[in-house]
Amino acid sequence: MPPKLSQSSQKPPKPEIKETKEVTPPPEFEHAADDIERELNRNRLGSFKVMIKHMDFQWTDRANRPVDSGAKLQRLYNSMKTGIHRREGKHHMSGIVTKETLEKSIFHPSEVTNEGRPKAVKFSEVKEFNMNAEYPIVIFPGSKAKVASKIEMQSGQHRMAVLKSFYKDNEGEHYWFVTLYDSKFHFR
Repeated sequence: MPPKLSQSSQKPPKPEIKETKEVTPPPEFEHAADDIERELNRNRLGSFKVMIKHMDFQWTDRANRPVDSGAKLQRLYNSMKTGIHRREGKHHMSGIVTKETLEKSIFHPSEVTNEGRPKAVKFSEVKEFNMNAEYPIVIFPGSKAKVASKIEMQSGQHRMAVLKSFYKDNEGEHYWFVTLYDSKFHFR
């Protein structure tokens, strides 16, 4: 029987060093990314509070992926249990709508009229709201069952599915902050 070696006398095996060919770094697309960012900025309408009833996750030009019900959704659920970061800019969703449709549907985030309705906001005021980390509310005309217009969402369907599961009995919480772009611009 061979003698037992103490932990300190055992030497770890030497790592095998393989020769590698020189690798060419992948191309950087900084100029293309800059062009896309400039175009997005030119067509940005602003950031808004949007209720789920005003969101449409079906794309007009191709099919969106279905909501995953497996492990990915569970990870998102677990992540959102630690905090729902919908106010943070990096967590805003993206959506498209025509500027003309949006202009008639912007309301103050907290002020109401004497009749108890949200106070209308002019499109020209949105930038100032956003500069102060305030987000006007988008409310399209129509009933709860049939809204006249909807925002074509470019992201966020999984987050909204999880959010709805957290607030099953509180539809007032079924919203997210969305950065909207003019739908006349096609960036897909």
